[in-house]
Amino acid sequence: MPIFMISFPALILAKGNFHFNYSPAAKQAYEFVLSFRFDEAIATLDKLRTNDPYNLVVHHIENYIDLFVIYTGEGGKSLREFKTDRSYRLSQVKLGDQQSPYYLYVQSEIRLHSALIRWKYADYLGAFQDITKAYRLLKRNQKLFPRFLANQKDLGLIHTIIGTIPSNYKWGVKLISGLDGTIDQGMREIRAVLDFAEEKDFVFKQETQILYALLMLYIQNEKEAAWQLLQEFDLRPKESSLHCYIMANVAMLTGKNDLAIQLLNNKPTGGKFFAFNQLEYMEGLARLRHLEPGSELNFKRFLANYKGKILIKSALQKLAWLEVVKGNKAAYSKLIKECLKKGTAETEEDKQAVTEAESGMMPHSKLLKARLLYDGGYFQEANKVIRSINGRQLNNQRERLEWTYRRGRISQGLKHNMQAIESYMKTIESGADQPYYYACNAALQVGLIYEQLGNVEKARKHFNLCLDIKPREYKTSLHHQAKSGLKRLKEKKR
Repeated sequence: MPIFMISFPALILAKGNFHFNYSPAAKQAYEFVLSFRFDEAIATLDKLRTNDPYNLVVHHIENYIDLFVIYTGEGGKSLREFKTDRSYRLSQVKLGDQQSPYYLYVQSEIRLHSALIRWKYADYLGAFQDITKAYRLLKRNQKLFPRFLANQKDLGLIHTIIGTIPSNYKWGVKLISGLDGTIDQGMREIRAVLDFAEEKDFVFKQETQILYALLMLYIQNEKEAAWQLLQEFDLRPKESSLHCYIMANVAMLTGKNDLAIQLLNNKPTGGKFFAFNQLEYMEGLARLRHLEPGSELNFKRFLANYKGKILIKSALQKLAWLEVVKGNKAAYSKLIKECLKKGTAETEEDKQAVTEAESGMMPHSKLLKARLLYDGGYFQEANKVIRSINGRQLNNQRERLEWTYRRGRISQGLKHNMQAIESYMKTIESGADQPYYYACNAALQVGLIYEQLGNVEKARKHFNLCLDIKPREYKTSLHHQAKSGLKRLKEKKR
């Protein structure tokens, strides 16, 4: 039928039919997405379009797929393509029932997903603009539907993280006018959603659980509490690539490296799962931290199958490290040079690989072993290695600085806090003006130790000291942790 033959009343009627319904089919599609079973999710959405053509939640669920595909770098979708799809989805959602709490909420979620993707592509201005729009939509929706707790999931996230944005991005915070949330407020908002989900059927329960645990880990610095929460939640790492990734990542960050290896060795495989090759990289890293030569196969499989650009430099660096452990200098030199030719330097790990390659300095074998064992949570083994090194016989200033720093890290891992602080202070004294990350992280760790001991003033002093040190490596992540620490101390003082 020609478009001019459609009457105006018919258009009004058609618009009025658009609605938001997380029906059983929609919930199934959403659950497929969280398991990274995207083909099944798309097939379910296609059926939903046929059986319920005016149900607009399909656009919400499709946006989740784009978020994961682009973030993993596996799907080959460009930022321009995503922006086009995002604009279309937003236009469709705006046809929906304005009396539904999902009307503004779905728009805000699409904006939040867009912010995460644009940040990934270093479009920081666009990311802050999307966060601003998402926040305003959520606040409007909260006034209209104060009992719609899905709102609090996203508001809690924004309130929790906004105060910890590194100082070099503070200009972006100014774009979000009227935002005065705190970490405590944000965590309480998300906790309220979880409490509600324990008693009521809540579509986004599992997503909220994961979000809360990650914020406990990265913002609250409560590592064991984050891990315990994940144990309580109904996560299925053998059936969901996302669950496997989350659990293995937290395990690796909380000194449970053997468990991480076990989780990753049993990761979901098969044609029904989206190719998430970063799990292969993670397994290689976990095995490397136990000095297992078999990690070489994981990194090679990752490099052979991964279609994205991030972590390639880091994977090549890890293969080079294996040659350091074996004492093969020529093989190390060949692999580390590949870091300058392949992949992109977008992540902290990739940037550090480039820095090492450009330095032309092969890592000290025993210092590298101590680092890897410490990162895996094998503190006693790491301590034996570091004690076997005579610091006076090290070749250069960087190695001597790293030796002092590693002694601090290992002492901290063994809970010998005063010994750790002593080594860290020596590291800061010798390395604050150096381009390496050792002094910056030493200051951060002293702050964390004093925070744990309840000494607020000394904790604040060292968090600020961390911010004053500007290393070439890991600056963004270290400064973010220091900002989170200062925010926590400020709230504790209230």
